[in-house]
Amino acid sequence: MFFEKERFSAHLIAVLHLTWKSGKSKIQPRTFSALALRLRGRGIFHLSNGQELISSEGEVLYLPQGLGYEADYDDNEMLVFHFYEENPSDHAERFPIGATSPVTELFWEGLRSFQSDHPKAKLQATSLFYRILAELISDATDSPAIGSNTPFSRALTLMTAEYTDVSLSLADICRRAGISESAFRRIFNNRYGKPPIQFLTDLRLREAQRLLLCNAGTVEEIAHACGFWDVKYFSRVVKKHLGASPSQLRGI
Repeated sequence: MFFEKERFSAHLIAVLHLTWKSGKSKIQPRTFSALALRLRGRGIFHLSNGQELISSEGEVLYLPQGLGYEADYDDNEMLVFHFYEENPSDHAERFPIGATSPVTELFWEGLRSFQSDHPKAKLQATSLFYRILAELISDATDSPAIGSNTPFSRALTLMTAEYTDVSLSLADICRRAGISESAFRRIFNNRYGKPPIQFLTDLRLREAQRLLLCNAGTVEEIAHACGFWDVKYFSRVVKKHLGASPSQLRGI
């Protein structure tokens, strides 16, 4: 991984939330590197070093400074850190994110910190950048549920695929996956250090935050789209965990 080399250091210069329509682009070599989380869409990259790769939704892409590229995009949305590094890699890398990884939330926190007027905002965003790198290592080395077909992994897959369904329940997930609810709770807690209901709420809040910041509907519509049936409960949870009401987030 590009950040595992000796004496790696990064100087953060920007954290951005970007959206654009499908099309083609040609980017000349830049004086900064990029670490981008693709929230929506796909990009096909043809790099000046001869490397070709596809960056898909739910993946983090590293593009080093000094490397130009041509790209074909779908409609895209991403969060990106731009930074200087002393000894950049000579090739791009992509990092799939594990189902329980906090990387997406760390990207959002980094954006909020960098855009804050607080005097320590840039330092806080830099700290979050390094936490993201640590999580990328964790995702790459500790993903026992990915690619397996155990009852536990089937339940986890159902949860991450259908979390926006307002009628989804842990009992239903476990019944369909062929695992008892008590066993699933025990394994989940041991593996991820949190109860599955908290994880389900985290998934829903992550999607809610994205939709609220994009102003993608009324508060009630967004609540239902994220798996919350009770709008008052949704508002309380958003306020508690995101630090602002749904209406305030829509106005950012």
